[in-house]
Amino acid sequence: MGILDNATSVGESDPYVRMLVYGDPGVGKTVFAAKFPNPFIIDVENGTSSLLNHEELLGVKKHHLKAFSEMNEIFWDFQAGGGSQYDTIVIDTMNELQTKHLNEFIDKDKNRDNKLPTMLDYKANTAALARMSIAFRDLPKNLVIVCHSTFDKDDNDGKMYLRPAVTPSLAKTLVGMLDVIGYMYMGLDEETKEEKRRLQIAPSRKVIAKSRIGGLNPILDDPDPSVFIRKSAKEAVTL
Repeated sequence: MGILDNATSVGESDPYVRMLVYGDPGVGKTVFAAKFPNPFIIDVENGTSSLLNHEELLGVKKHHLKAFSEMNEIFWDFQAGGGSQYDTIVIDTMNELQTKHLNEFIDKDKNRDNKLPTMLDYKANTAALARMSIAFRDLPKNLVIVCHSTFDKDDNDGKMYLRPAVTPSLAKTLVGMLDVIGYMYMGLDEETKEEKRRLQIAPSRKVIAKSRIGGLNPILDDPDPSVFIRKSAKEAVTL
């Protein structure tokens, strides 16, 4: 039996969703991520404190990350079959995780006086975060990465657009490797004239977004994770 004999059909693809949701602080990204099935939250910047306002989420399990090296421990625990009670891994936030790795990477070099990061530091940092992201993506779990947003300039026309607030190279890697890239924001409902949480999952000139899951609106009002979860590659289910 070789590789060709073990080929599977597209319909047999795994049902897990790998997603990044980004936006301004306080817009509801962590609460959204915590509503995925049986989550384990890697809390990098104490974002889970927002869950205290939601009684139904008080039982969600989290780990406050003290050092980037703990990401390796968490990965290998899952890789070895641990954490079977969890269906979803949440990284909250990726931008803070990248900063934590960069600071620890620089501090390891005891011979340098200047703690300002160099281009080589940023390249090593981006490469490490990309490898880690790919490793977590390939685990048999849902993966939800939370990130802040930032403005960037289009080199072609000079216009500003929104993207995840990590290095541009890491942002491109995440956009390419994940199923859904969603920009979360508060928008005014024209009928009720009230602010409503929205998630844009289709790209535009101003927003980096993406969805490999068909049948969804480009912008989801009061988004619920259930629309992304599938029993199979073809079927959406309700939590």
